[in-house]
Amino acid sequence: GDIVAVTSCKENEHQSGGFLWDYLAVHREYRRHGFAKVLFQALENFARSAQGRYILTYTCDLPEYQPIQRMFRTNGFELIGTYPNYYYEGEARLAFYKPLSP
Repeated sequence: GDIVAVTSCKENEHQSGGFLWDYLAVHREYRRHGFAKVLFQALENFARSAQGRYILTYTCDLPEYQPIQRMFRTNGFELIGTYPNYYYEGEARLAFYKPLSP
């Protein structure tokens, strides 16, 4: 009955079929068991079922965020931009984009 993983997405403010994937978190004791993969698949299926055109997401450029960057790339996301010094001086925000085919 415990919550061990969670994710969130919503359609963009224009309601034009773009979805913003805001976060994915898995309790550290439950990592490496496939929960992130299952949650992402559910999120992508949800966006597709809502006639989504794309998913947009982001993360930090620090080395400790490389696992999530790999997950984005593995799941078809492309790095589309960098916001320098977004979080703090020297910490950029990386924007990733995945088109959803019909």
